[in-house]
Amino acid sequence: MPHRRRRHVLIETRKGRRKAPFTVPESASAVEVSLRLREIGWTPYKVRFDTQLQAWIALVIDWQRAA
Repeated sequence: MPHRRRRHVLIETRKGRRKAPFTVPESASAVEVSLRLREIGWTPYKVRFDTQLQAWIALVIDWQRAA
């Protein structure tokens, strides 16, 4: 039985980096990660894959801090 791999998503703000409350399939694209973050209330403006961490990193706008 093949093992399905999942990738972590890290949310990066001015306050630092933290794990998102979800993972995405290994085959997920940056668009899918961005849409998933929007569903939970974040506004990502840059999503990239970090090969060393094997995780997606999303730079987000922290509206509470900006206001």
